[in-house]
Amino acid sequence: QMRLVCAYSNNGWSNGVPECNKTDPECRPGCWDWCDGLPTVKKKPHWCSFPPWRLKEAMEEQDQLYSFGHHERRYVNDQKFNELIMDTWRQPWASALPSMIKAVFVQAGSDAPEEKYGEQVHNKLLMYFGLNKSDVPILEYNASSAHTPFRPFRRTAGGGLMAP
Repeated sequence: QMRLVCAYSNNGWSNGVPECNKTDPECRPGCWDWCDGLPTVKKKPHWCSFPPWRLKEAMEEQDQLYSFGHHERRYVNDQKFNELIMDTWRQPWASALPSMIKAVFVQAGSDAPEEKYGEQVHNKLLMYFGLNKSDVPILEYNASSAHTPFRPFRRTAGGGLMAP
């Protein structure tokens, strides 16, 4: 089932998109007009979204944005990220939970409160669904590590354990 509605190469400001009638097949909540093919590095990246069939292009543009030094300082640790809008209104997800959750992750370089929040989310998820840590691990995500972007999470901020 196709759940991806649109993608952004960085922060898409999706919470600012005007509401639409969710029964309308053309409704794309959280998605701005489709990008026209021009690199969004030349304009405000959040003014257009990529349709699902152009996901690869959105991810390639994300790499371009950050190779040009484009990043907005108001985001946590200047981490490289994208935004994907998933359909939860036409096809509710409840029946697919918890099997659709493969992991919880904390971004590399997070500070102590962010790491603690990630651990709290992970623990609450495990308790809510009666799962073990081996069912849904908590991982560290490092976007600059091309070969191993995910690895087991170890608290690094605030005097905790360092990742191996």
